[in-house]
Amino acid sequence: MVNLYILEVLINRNVKSFTRTFEYAYFSTNPLQNGVRVKVLFGSKNKNKADIGFVTNCTKLDISLEEYSKKKEFKIKEILEVVDEDPIVNDCLYKLALKMSEYYFTPLNLVLDTILPPHYSLKLNALNKSKGRFIEKVYLNENVNLDYASLSEDEKRLINKIKEAGFLNKSSISAKKSLEKLLSKGILFIKKEQILYDSFNSTDYNLSNLNSEQQTAFEKIKNTSKDVFLLHGVTGSGKSEIFIHLAYDNYKNDKSTLILVPEIVLTEELSNKLRSIFQDDLYIIHSNLTNSTRFKFYSEIKRKQKVVIIGARSALFSPVNNLGHIIIDEEHSVYAYKNESMPSYHAFKVSQFLNELSNCKIVLASATPLVEDLARAKKGLYDYYELKNKYNDESKRFSHLVDMSKGDEIVLDQVIFGKTTLDYIDKVVKNNKQVLILLNRRAYNTIIQCDKCNRIVKCPNCSQSLVYYQNTNMCKCNCCDYKISYDELECSNCHEHNFRKYGYGTQKVLDTLKLIRPKYRLLRLDSDLNKKNEKLDVINQFSNNEADILIGTELIAKGHNFKNCKLVVSLDTDFLFSIPCYNANELCFDLLMQFFGRVGRFGDLGECLIQTYQPENPVLNFALNEDYNSFYNYEMNLRKLTLNPPYVYQIKVTIKSTNHDKLVDASLKIKNHLKVKIGDKSNIYGPTQPYHFKINNVYLLEILIKYRSRGLIEQAIREIYDLNLDSQIDFSIDVDPIEN
Repeated sequence: MVNLYILEVLINRNVKSFTRTFEYAYFSTNPLQNGVRVKVLFGSKNKNKADIGFVTNCTKLDISLEEYSKKKEFKIKEILEVVDEDPIVNDCLYKLALKMSEYYFTPLNLVLDTILPPHYSLKLNALNKSKGRFIEKVYLNENVNLDYASLSEDEKRLINKIKEAGFLNKSSISAKKSLEKLLSKGILFIKKEQILYDSFNSTDYNLSNLNSEQQTAFEKIKNTSKDVFLLHGVTGSGKSEIFIHLAYDNYKNDKSTLILVPEIVLTEELSNKLRSIFQDDLYIIHSNLTNSTRFKFYSEIKRKQKVVIIGARSALFSPVNNLGHIIIDEEHSVYAYKNESMPSYHAFKVSQFLNELSNCKIVLASATPLVEDLARAKKGLYDYYELKNKYNDESKRFSHLVDMSKGDEIVLDQVIFGKTTLDYIDKVVKNNKQVLILLNRRAYNTIIQCDKCNRIVKCPNCSQSLVYYQNTNMCKCNCCDYKISYDELECSNCHEHNFRKYGYGTQKVLDTLKLIRPKYRLLRLDSDLNKKNEKLDVINQFSNNEADILIGTELIAKGHNFKNCKLVVSLDTDFLFSIPCYNANELCFDLLMQFFGRVGRFGDLGECLIQTYQPENPVLNFALNEDYNSFYNYEMNLRKLTLNPPYVYQIKVTIKSTNHDKLVDASLKIKNHLKVKIGDKSNIYGPTQPYHFKINNVYLLEILIKYRSRGLIEQAIREIYDLNLDSQIDFSIDVDPIEN
């Protein structure tokens, strides 16, 4: 019997005010499950302009559609088509999306588009994406009473074959006419199922024995009563082995494990070990996966009872069953674990939501935990254990400060390397050992200046200075896609064509070393190497001793085990403190500690150099002595004085427009609204210009709110959506921002 159902449907539009659902009629013998997509007409009568909607509720009606429309005082449209056979999200992921929508002040449709793979997008073009290869399987409908007397012999044989096998592939059935008749009678039905990839075959990996300190940590994590466990372990203390044992213990007990890492390209060794143990039940999820592979993984994970996943922050949105632990490795990597666009989620906060929904436990792991997390551990909010010893107790290293403010450190033919630094590099290379050189800037030159009027050349679309790439003779903007040949460059002020180039990035460091040390074998690793395989090739070459020196950005500082590397050098370390955020000290300290951890790991002496013009900087000296506790105390005192986390929470509202005057007006309107609604219940700063105040011809202003109780400000933030701002105004809300 066909019934009338009213569906509550979430419509996907790029308008932030579309947070509500809309009602549509659905006629069927069975109700529609929440979480499936439907095709509907919204604001148009043209079926070619249909929208994809997400069903959030289905209610059976006992009255006619005409009566219901009359009651609602508007016409209820019927849906055009049901897109999915089964819900595209499980109950846990849907509830997670609701929590994220509420916490990050983001419309639910934007959250769903963030957490779902592209094939399940709420955009219409998602229906045209290839979902991989499928096979049609024929099943017997158990709900139909069979009348064998009315069936032909061929039909009986076909039914018996399906009964015996459970199902038959449609392509293998030769009795096509019998199949068609049985399908038309509803006795048989066809279901499309994805063809899975071939199984992965590997040799068994034997779990290594944990040492006494690792075993203690493992037992404490297993038996903790708290939701969050902070594992504080010095670099080289063997945290990864604890992760493997924890995943294995979960797997034996029919539970899944999710391991988050900041950079998937740095986890090859861990991934290989996990693959050997868990084989087809291990999934590695990262941004370089094709859309069809993402869909495949999503479908497989959804149907499996237990899996192990290693991946970037987006791996949190895998439809995992029976989740036992979420492990966030290198938890101090705030940029890796924070989403830039709305919803501006952080992996740890999403993990806490999953803890509430699935009762899983969270493990935060780092050699240099975020001061906010250690503060919470010290308060007893998290469980805590510190691994104080390296896995190889014979490992050791010495650190040195190279004071570039001293005249005798300057080498006349170049300004990048101090004399002491070059002496250390020469000594190491002559002993057939390797060197890592860290500079967290790409390109060749970082400043281009007009030779006549001294104006710094900036991107015409952004407030960012152009940088110069010598290998291509191009000038590029690191904020947008703008680029121009150096030969075509013209000063926007005086229209001259002669320029001076200053500053240096990784490319110039490499070229300078080529000039002053031509016999050294050199490699470079930074994000200008766009493809994962390019980065892996460089890492493998250096691991195989095919180069003496590897120059790179922070990609070289984390997660590597280069056995022959005996020296690490941080160039222009002072630049690391110029990041426009309240935790610049912490980001610098963490990066140096990670970088130092690349040497002294295999029983040999390792040495670390910091080049600086500020030898008195306390953070550099804490890093030099690898003194995390002193840094923690120093930073906590500073955060208290400047009213920053963990002493307050923060929300940043970024207002955007191509029209600067309208931008200012809208920003003041939002600021006044917040002042009226919040008053003295929080601190409101701005509107102010961010570090990059113009990107791709869009101007930006920011308002920062510091608060201690979210309940006092929540309604005021939500009401920003209702301020009736000019159509040329856009805004984003960043909860718990990194930069302020």
